[in-house]
Amino acid sequence: MTYDKFTITYDPTHNIQLDAHVPKIEVNDDNGNLKNLPAVVSFHGGGLVAGSKDDLYFPRDLADKFLSQNVIFISPNYRLLYPSTGYDILADVHVLFDYLASDTSELGQLLAQKNTRLDINRIGVIGFSGGNYPARISLMDSINPLSRPKVHWNLYGMGGDFLLDHWINVKPPDEYVPDLTFFKEKVEGILNDPKYKRETKGLSEAHLGAEGDERGRMGLFVWFINQGNILDVLLDQPGLSARLRSVPYDQRIELLNDEQIKILSIILPITQRRPTPTPTPGPTPTPTIIIHGENDRIVPIEESYKHHDDLKELGASKVKTIWVKDAGHGLFIDGQWPEFIPGVESITDQGVEFVMEELNKA
Repeated sequence: MTYDKFTITYDPTHNIQLDAHVPKIEVNDDNGNLKNLPAVVSFHGGGLVAGSKDDLYFPRDLADKFLSQNVIFISPNYRLLYPSTGYDILADVHVLFDYLASDTSELGQLLAQKNTRLDINRIGVIGFSGGNYPARISLMDSINPLSRPKVHWNLYGMGGDFLLDHWINVKPPDEYVPDLTFFKEKVEGILNDPKYKRETKGLSEAHLGAEGDERGRMGLFVWFINQGNILDVLLDQPGLSARLRSVPYDQRIELLNDEQIKILSIILPITQRRPTPTPTPGPTPTPTIIIHGENDRIVPIEESYKHHDDLKELGASKVKTIWVKDAGHGLFIDGQWPEFIPGVESITDQGVEFVMEELNKA
């Protein structure tokens, strides 16, 4: 598949970039009209603490499948936890979709030179693992309604239920999530360095390779899960996780304020909805496909169960789920990373088909 790749700074304030992979197509229009192309925004994984728009885990095969159908494939960076927070990621997602809505942006101008235009009415979003958190945020009613995604693909993603014991409970000292590179000395070096937060302020990429990232940031995710304190970092509230684990699961929501519920992208059950002075209906739930391995020990499948149940309670008209037997995180064979489960391509093809169906009807 032939395509042009543009690397663009979509947020100059924080120097955050995206890669836009644009299919090369013939545009024969003597009137100078631009051809509208749909787009998919793909948020990379990395446990919210690492990863990049173009590292080893960039989904090349998946991108090619969309490009072959004349879909622009956009891979953005976003600020990473520690030193940044969920509030920063929310701000990044706002800036990104405002940027995509603008014809006068650098991306818009580059596309115009190719006689094409991003069709903001046909944007989909994919969230891989930790990248599903910003993907979920992109569906909030506060995101630019002109470019808000019309379809969501959750691939073994975080953000469905941050109140699970998996994220909250302290684990034994030697119990770490499997299959992730973890160098304790590097993590301690990061956390104990008084200059680290200042020197890495606004960090928005940490390239992942087969052995993790150079500075060992992926180990932060492993450590936060072991310590049960990832929400302290995400919400910039030290001690919050300890308070949450002191009460049963079904009471934890009561310890969060409205802003924290928003940042965690929690969908409240109808019985727990809090009155607002001027209640307004949110957008209709976005058509969603969820694919998750049943043996995932990094992001438990219960996250996706909760995501599915929440969407159904909101009256979502179209939700498809694929629970993949024997699959660990990333749809690899549990305990045999990096070997994918048999038939993984046919599974992801269903995701591509679902997204394309929604983009073509938008």
